[in-house]
Amino acid sequence: MMENHQSRDSLWKRLTRPHPKVSDPHIKRILGLVAAWHLVTIPLGPLLAALQVAFGEADRVSGLWLYVAPVATLVNYLLSRSRWGQTILWMQVWSTFGIVVAALFISPDRAATSFALMLPVLAAALCFGLRQVLLVQGLALLVVMVNISRAETEDYGSYIGVAVVLFAAFIIIAAMVGHREWLHQTTIRQLSEEAVRARALMTAGFDGTADLWDGRLSRVTEGFASALGSSVEDLEGQLVQDVLPFAEAEESFRQEAVPFLDRNGVLRYLFVLRQPMPGQDSPSEVIAVRDQTHEQLHKANLQFTDRMASIGTLASGVAHEVNNALMALSGHSEVGAVRLRQGKASEAEESFAAISESAERISTCVKQLQRFGEGVDSTLERTNLNEVVDSTVSLARHQVRHIARLDLELAEELPPCKAVDNWVGQIVMNLLLNSLDALKDTQQATILVSTYSSDHEVFVRVSDNGPGVPQGIGSKIFQPFFSTKGEKGSGLGLSISASLAARMNGTLTSETTDGGASFVLRLRRCIEEAQEAKVVSEIVPPSASQRVLLLDDDPGVLRVLTQLLEPAEVVAVSSVDDAKKLASNGDSYDLILSDIVLPQENGLEFREWICQTRPELLSSLVLMTGSAVGSHEALRELPETQRVLYKPLSQEALWKALHFRSKS
Repeated sequence: MMENHQSRDSLWKRLTRPHPKVSDPHIKRILGLVAAWHLVTIPLGPLLAALQVAFGEADRVSGLWLYVAPVATLVNYLLSRSRWGQTILWMQVWSTFGIVVAALFISPDRAATSFALMLPVLAAALCFGLRQVLLVQGLALLVVMVNISRAETEDYGSYIGVAVVLFAAFIIIAAMVGHREWLHQTTIRQLSEEAVRARALMTAGFDGTADLWDGRLSRVTEGFASALGSSVEDLEGQLVQDVLPFAEAEESFRQEAVPFLDRNGVLRYLFVLRQPMPGQDSPSEVIAVRDQTHEQLHKANLQFTDRMASIGTLASGVAHEVNNALMALSGHSEVGAVRLRQGKASEAEESFAAISESAERISTCVKQLQRFGEGVDSTLERTNLNEVVDSTVSLARHQVRHIARLDLELAEELPPCKAVDNWVGQIVMNLLLNSLDALKDTQQATILVSTYSSDHEVFVRVSDNGPGVPQGIGSKIFQPFFSTKGEKGSGLGLSISASLAARMNGTLTSETTDGGASFVLRLRRCIEEAQEAKVVSEIVPPSASQRVLLLDDDPGVLRVLTQLLEPAEVVAVSSVDDAKKLASNGDSYDLILSDIVLPQENGLEFREWICQTRPELLSSLVLMTGSAVGSHEALRELPETQRVLYKPLSQEALWKALHFRSKS
């Protein structure tokens, strides 16, 4: 970057730039000015000689101005661009002084030449401090006195006048240099005080700081190194991208909870404040960090603890629903088998219908549990709030019914909203648990969960007829660790719920009622989109002419799917490799039904292979899954045209998938 910057400089800047080895900014600036001065004055000697000739004073042309001065000035110019810095500046002053003294002794009859002594004095005033200026001034006045002593008596008056003028000028120059030094020292002192205060503030607010020059860390503090789990020696001189997960900044910014792995492979989080420093020859920044590792892990642990409390309630509800359904399923299986052996086919059909109903209850319960616990993705999606609330209430109903009556009022045709399903479920579950705690000593306890909408929002209200929120603490109940339950409460449920609502661009508030407590979750409605009319596909049984490729690693699933698709020709395989071999031989299929979660290659990878190898089969492909653990994000990225079915699959769903392909 430095080379590119220099290539854009003008010719003048390249001719006057000091040597790269000179690092002191003041010395660099002075050397640049001195180089510029000498570059300009190189032709002054020959120009003076030419003017003397032009005005008829050729006899006064001196070799000093014609040869010596230009050569000496050129040498000074070259030296000013060398690496010897401050020594060269002194040489510039003394060489200028020597030229003027030589001119005085060569032309002693020209008193005006004494005024040239101003040049070394001014050069010293530009480059050095008051002591050095007074030294040069004293020597200059001594030269004037010597020159006066050598002058003719009749020239004393003019020389004395020159001496007085020079003396007065030297006093003014000395005063200016003294004022400049005072101003400089005052500025430095003020800047130092500001730096001390700034450093104190940075120390109070951050663990440590570091400078960044040309992408490398320098002036690293112990606190900065400690926050990164390293040492100052290991960090200084390192490229920032090798230490922290970001590059140089073009503007100042704050970034919270920046995750990275330290040199020991430990996950850490940092709060980072970055401030680029303008006006530097190379890109630079100041970076301040604060270790947020403990805070982030503690926050995650609190959210995990709160979620586990909700899952405990879910587990109780799921166990109750599944065990009851399993009891009915196993009982009717035994009864159905007995009736078949007895030849009572009609009664056996009743048992089979009951088995199907029990399986449907288990399937519904599992789907509700999946909706509540699906992943941790924070992407806001189009959500049917009624379905989420109904699933959560169903899972909590068993736990609630021992304490209170749980009523559910879902608005008809509730508009969709942008939300995260499991976050909404967690909020509703937390509110139900809070109501349960409040209603333990209430007679005829009731909880009402309702949904409704306005022009711009959809709402979930959870109300109870308990003691309500005590007066004076309404603004505190959403603060972390604030609890009215004493040691029994963590004070996290409402705080985390309000945080989740805010992350969905919504709010969670409490409302004052005549009796009990009422909490309302507000979420934004989705912008209405034009909905295409749904076409109800006709359900037609498979025919023997249709071909189906099944891919699943569970033999039981393959067996039942094959039977449900009879009399179609079904080829069942348990690995992606076998499916690829069959799909590679050029045969066509009316339906390719592939599970997503498979050993080795999965169904999504099989779909990608079809896209690249046999894209004409893509319209036949239907994916199926029981949970798609770890594949939720990949499923969201699939095109809308890709069909996905969720286990357990009914015969009706299979026939529809096959018929849809046949029609298309």
